[in-house]
Amino acid sequence: MQRLQIRTGAYLFVVAALVLLTACGGGETPTPTSRPPRATNTPRATFTPVFTPTPSATPTPLPSPTPSNFFVAILNRRLTRAELADVLRREGTLTVAGWNYAARDAMVKQFQAWVQNEFGVDVTLEYVAEETPATFLQKVYAAQQAQQPAPYDVVALDENIFTDARQHNAAEKILPSDLLDNAARIETVPLHEPYALPFQAAATIAPIFHNDAVGAWFHDWSDLADARLKGRITIPQAEGVEAGAFLIGVAYSQNQDYKNPDQMRAAIDFVCKQIVPNAFKATNDFAEMQQLLREKKIDVAVAWNMLARLEGLSGADWTDDIMFRPLKSGQPALNGYAWIPKGAPHPALAQLWVNWRLSDAGQFPNAAWDISKQAWGEYQEGLLGESYVRAIPQWLQENYFKVYPTVNDLKALYRPLDWNYYAEHEAEWLTQYKECAE
Repeated sequence: MQRLQIRTGAYLFVVAALVLLTACGGGETPTPTSRPPRATNTPRATFTPVFTPTPSATPTPLPSPTPSNFFVAILNRRLTRAELADVLRREGTLTVAGWNYAARDAMVKQFQAWVQNEFGVDVTLEYVAEETPATFLQKVYAAQQAQQPAPYDVVALDENIFTDARQHNAAEKILPSDLLDNAARIETVPLHEPYALPFQAAATIAPIFHNDAVGAWFHDWSDLADARLKGRITIPQAEGVEAGAFLIGVAYSQNQDYKNPDQMRAAIDFVCKQIVPNAFKATNDFAEMQQLLREKKIDVAVAWNMLARLEGLSGADWTDDIMFRPLKSGQPALNGYAWIPKGAPHPALAQLWVNWRLSDAGQFPNAAWDISKQAWGEYQEGLLGESYVRAIPQWLQENYFKVYPTVNDLKALYRPLDWNYYAEHEAEWLTQYKECAE
């Protein structure tokens, strides 16, 4: 959701002022926000949206296989089930650094209940989401330099956060391990073996659109320049990964290589001359985009694709036809990765959390989580592999692929980024874009 560099621009969470209208079940409904931006090379401050927690229903974990012994790579030991339970009992607590989901409290309860159900051990999960990705890394590096235990057992954030940690030799080898058997199910997202595993598959910047208005002909980034969209689109402001990924997407559609400076300048020139004139405005504000879409003042908003889920699952007027689909020239892949810092004080529980997060139960909240549909759509971020299709809940099966990509689309159309190159060139791209977009 996650990223080798710490962005040259400040991290920006835009806390939306517009509250989603219709919730399903109990629990909390997320205030729409922009997704945590990806990092680049210099840590900067940011603002984190805070969701007001509400109690969740009593967790009812799903059953899972119960092998009798486990090879735990991070401990380099094979443990019987009883020995592993003793290790978990001694560890007792784990700390996970991640994004501030509306479902965070429910997630904590579900994992704790799962460990109790599987191993008969009561543990405490401390889920930390109040700090920025840059601050998480700074604390990991400070502990490493001081030869102290890591402050977190798991970091579950942007891909470039992991890559930066790997470059600093701060990530532990976690594979192969019998505690991470769900890793074998991942087929739509690259693995950073043996150090990290993706827990998201579909995160990207994309045009979110009214299908009734543009669905029949809108298929690629260059279609944003179509005269039929004059004054009918919003585009990202010239800041952060929202703008950077947008520009890269347009480069894809122009058959330009974003790692070729001349070609990227040409792609941005196309944006300035052909797409910017169509824009109603440039904004990264989810609330503003939601309002404009609901009032049908625009047909397309270029934003985190989570916007399609928050709107499509809201039940609000004029949202039934809100859709996302990967564009034919490709989507920049902006997914989250989970990794364990070197010196993590609770490595066995850390691996169990990562594996649970990759399980059906950890990917697709069930009714016991007692969260709203919007909170569900914020938390669930696509199909990690074909085996996960079976876990799509019945209430969403008919409409899942209106707001999520298929497994085939994820394999064919999601394109990984060179985050080192991105960090080196983001500023120059956004400078050129800003001259015409603002």
